[in-house]
Amino acid sequence: SDGFAFDNVKIYEAPPADVGVVSIVSPKSDCSLSSAESITINVANLGSAAQSGIPVFYAVNGSAPISEMVSANIGVGDTLTYTFTVTYDFSSDTNYLDVWTALPADSSTGNDSIYGYEVINYNISGITVFPYNESFEFDDGGWFAAGFPGYYDTISTWQLGVPSASFISSAASGNNAWV
Repeated sequence: SDGFAFDNVKIYEAPPADVGVVSIVSPKSDCSLSSAESITINVANLGSAAQSGIPVFYAVNGSAPISEMVSANIGVGDTLTYTFTVTYDFSSDTNYLDVWTALPADSSTGNDSIYGYEVINYNISGITVFPYNESFEFDDGGWFAAGFPGYYDTISTWQLGVPSASFISSAASGNNAWV
């Protein structure tokens, strides 16, 4: 009910050369990521002139950057999906992916990068003995809690522990349960 406010507004014409990574298409946090995952990004032309010959980079966990070149022409206001030819081993549990562009004439570099994108590999061990029974008394049993299927970066309310709510007040056996 206080109305609205503006602060630190700058209005200007787009520079001719301005490109940046606007999203990471893949990899996404998922189950069983491989040792040769493709890295795909969306590169946008945010400037006022068409661009080609755009250097793009990625690094994982602070490693030496992988450098490639987007040779395709990206029109003004357009976005191009680019897949790096060099894959990466995302089979370990958690990795931090940095991606960026480095167009030499780009005078607006604040939109060039996405740093610290978390890629989680949910390693799930296969069940080989049937019937399968897990009591969760010694550890999480290899189970984990995540958001809705396909949206692993959402927050889950599931927890492993001793149930103590009024509706679920005990485990079916032992002390621990996922609730």
